[in-house]
Amino acid sequence: MKSPTDEILEIRHQLAAKFDNDLHRIVEDLMRQQRESGREYIRLPRRVPEGFQGAVPPVGGDQPVADHPSSNAARS
Repeated sequence: MKSPTDEILEIRHQLAAKFDNDLHRIVEDLMRQQRESGREYIRLPRRVPEGFQGAVPPVGGDQPVADHPSSNAARS
């Protein structure tokens, strides 16, 4: 019997092979499957720990990552 981790890895390898390791195509196909499933999917707001000072810009931020003040590219 396979462990859940092994099963997940196997599925990931199958998807990678099916879409030539193209993450954009994999996500596009998964989103198509969601649309066609007829199920209702929700998006929860991003949760950031209080006082977090990390380098990750907010999702949907209006500055590209390279121009974000917290990125290394902006410091050079």
